[in-house]
Amino acid sequence: MTTHAVSAVWVVVPARNEEQLIGACLASLRRAMDRVFVPVTVTVVLDDCTDATAARIPSWVRAVEVRHRSAGAARRAGFEAAPTGPGVWYATTDADSIVPPDWFAGIITSAAYGHDVRAGTIVVADWLGRDPRVGGRHDDAYRQGAGHRHIHGANLAVSAEAYHAVGGFRALREHEDVDLVARCLAAGRSVDWAATTPVITSARRDNRVPGGFGGHLTRLEEELTP
Repeated sequence: MTTHAVSAVWVVVPARNEEQLIGACLASLRRAMDRVFVPVTVTVVLDDCTDATAARIPSWVRAVEVRHRSAGAARRAGFEAAPTGPGVWYATTDADSIVPPDWFAGIITSAAYGHDVRAGTIVVADWLGRDPRVGGRHDDAYRQGAGHRHIHGANLAVSAEAYHAVGGFRALREHEDVDLVARCLAAGRSVDWAATTPVITSARRDNRVPGGFGGHLTRLEEELTP
């Protein structure tokens, strides 16, 4: 396996009406950026926002406005201006999520071990508003260890070379993350199923994508309803 050094990381955060949560997400990215020496660029893709999300974007963050209402199209738009070249990596998380301080360090480690993709895990910090049984049901079926095989847009990174080789994110309304990793695997790319840098995400009910994580939790809750 050939090792690679990371020369830059380009992060994309899609957001649609996330004025309440985007601040914490970006603050966590800033903390993680400050712990590595490679240059990091963060882009928030404002996808048909009608609230004050744009006003919550600090000056060190790029903002791109689109009207796709599509997670896949928004992520794709965020990477359109991203640099290419040896050592460049693309990463993505969600506006309702908080990355750990060593998130970028984890990406650097995956690259050093010769991987093309880093697929990380998620944890839910607050189950308030959900049936108390949902958390247990989710945890019973979720594998947190290395080799987990979970795919989350909230915790995903891919080398720029691999990303462009497989055609990047497709303009899908949901499961664009699963689709991208599937194409990388089909192309023989190495995926690091990492569990060392879990991203904290929301158990929200007002999820933006019916087929996303929030939708999954809603279906678990419905199954528990007598």
